[in-house]
Amino acid sequence: MRRLGKLLIPVVAAATLAGCASDPVTWADGFCGALVTLGTSVGPAPSDALTDAAVRRTEMITWADRAIAGTDRAVHDLEQLGTAPDAAAEQATARMTDGLHAMRAAFVDAKSIAEQADGANPAAFEKSYQQIVERLAALPDPAQNPFAGVPGSAAVADAATKAPRCQVPADAAPPSPAPQPGENP
Repeated sequence: MRRLGKLLIPVVAAATLAGCASDPVTWADGFCGALVTLGTSVGPAPSDALTDAAVRRTEMITWADRAIAGTDRAVHDLEQLGTAPDAAAEQATARMTDGLHAMRAAFVDAKSIAEQADGANPAAFEKSYQQIVERLAALPDPAQNPFAGVPGSAAVADAATKAPRCQVPADAAPPSPAPQPGENP
């Protein structure tokens, strides 16, 4: 389950084509950095190997808190990029911000469901846990490029090859926070 890793690959690739600020390398590095920070701050969802429902509940709440804070930080980092002089960069940033808001809403829902779950009742908790899985699985398919149709910028594409935080190898992407349908995190 590498949903976030799968999300980062097309997002970073598309972001490199999205546009630029006055310093394309700085802009690309900041854009990619927001996504890398998100992935590292969220980390993997709690393992379903935990058999104690109360522990799983606590772990899910803690993870959701990290996920919420991570999306907030990523949005903040994108806002710090400032206004890009290229319309494509502005559009890419807006789309990414919208996507992050959708992720945050799913994480808030997951936390709320976990908080209301009965950790003392394993069967009841499992039902709540499945609601969490379904909510997170409803996030957009990471294989779909959220920047499809955004005009590219050769300057930013080149800058991304120079921006340190755009150089994250695909196999180094952090594990995904969102489970697939029928799969526990």
